[in-house]
Amino acid sequence: MRSILLAFVLSLFGHTTVVSAQTCLQLLDSIEAYKSIQREKTIYYGMALMENLDRGTCNLDIGLIAVYNNLGLAFWEAKDQPNARYAFGMSIAYSPTDSLNAQLLDSYYNLSTLTQEMGEFDKAAGFLKYADKIIETEYGYRSIENVMHQYTKGVFYREIGKFNESLTALNAANFIGEEININDSLKVNMLIEIGTTYRHFGDMELGEEHLTKAIEMAKGSDELLYLTAIDRLSALKIEQGQYSDSENYLLHNLEVKNKSYSHDSLFVLETLNGLGMLYYKINDLQSANKYLEDANHLTENMAAIKPYMQNNLGTIYMKLGETDKALEYFTQSADGFRKMFGSMHPDYASALNNLAGTHKSLGDLGEALNLYVKVLDMDKVIYGNQHQRYATTLNNIALVYMQLGSNSLASKLLLEAKEIRATALGTHHPLY
Repeated sequence: MRSILLAFVLSLFGHTTVVSAQTCLQLLDSIEAYKSIQREKTIYYGMALMENLDRGTCNLDIGLIAVYNNLGLAFWEAKDQPNARYAFGMSIAYSPTDSLNAQLLDSYYNLSTLTQEMGEFDKAAGFLKYADKIIETEYGYRSIENVMHQYTKGVFYREIGKFNESLTALNAANFIGEEININDSLKVNMLIEIGTTYRHFGDMELGEEHLTKAIEMAKGSDELLYLTAIDRLSALKIEQGQYSDSENYLLHNLEVKNKSYSHDSLFVLETLNGLGMLYYKINDLQSANKYLEDANHLTENMAAIKPYMQNNLGTIYMKLGETDKALEYFTQSADGFRKMFGSMHPDYASALNNLAGTHKSLGDLGEALNLYVKVLDMDKVIYGNQHQRYATTLNNIALVYMQLGSNSLASKLLLEAKEIRATALGTHHPLY
């Protein structure tokens, strides 16, 4: 059975041969020495070790599952996604029993996160299902492993637009965590992700409550979590129209991250993107373009993030009056989101909404209306018909009808949008 699985993994993930005179232990030492400082040597020694492992010529104290998994992590840190994927896959192939061995849990999580990063969300979901079965059979409901598993699922579901499933999993993780008394770092992580999910869901009050509590808990004890919580709260405050607070938070975060965490592209990216969108909101387009171009540069090899940067850059170019560039970026962004998530996802809806606005500016009112109506149907399914995003799309459709001369229908839609915004945002919000 193992030989069949091994052959399958070899065909699925692929491999390239590299020759080295070093022993397996020496290669491990070389990988460890170079993995944080020299990408090319990390990949060279990693491929040499993998060749020896595949040939069965290594005699190591730790098992092959752990070696391949650690090798995958080294490739991943070196931004070599194909070899990272291959190594993680080989850790599963070398399971001494079957594909639901408890030792494989980390491999499935790593593969799920990696394939998300590569934009392959169906495969990511499949790896999490294997993890589901391992948690159920090996660890049980009231376990720290299940807390982490529910947390991981909650974040994943939010990223693919399944907000109800996300909150269910995150709240389950939080509930079990309280029962078994998890540590403070995990509690802060839970608060950050639950708060972020409430923000995406449109419940700003609960989102702010959880994120503020996370900041209070992390301050002075965990800088990484503290900075992350500030990024997330800033994004919420931008949506609330509290721009001054957001600017102060984000500029402080970027200063700290550039000083201490410049090697972590994803960590820096969240703050750059936040600043870009903030300055767009306050019409400082030069600053917005600078921060978003910096963010876009960091996403060259991040298939799961690239469409977001394209969407944001399209927004900037639209406001700068460079409509052709905006159309190009929005089209690329919409295609990227559709390929990753399918045709019923909030990020795809957002890109289509921007694409519709571009067609409207170009005078192509028929195409703009078709796209806006499609977005409205998606908003109703994703958020419901009392959400601020639904109101925004109603407003956009009304403006097209005004240009078409249908003022009575436009007036009706604008009044409906106004009432939804008054309820969802309050009468002092800039959108109202």
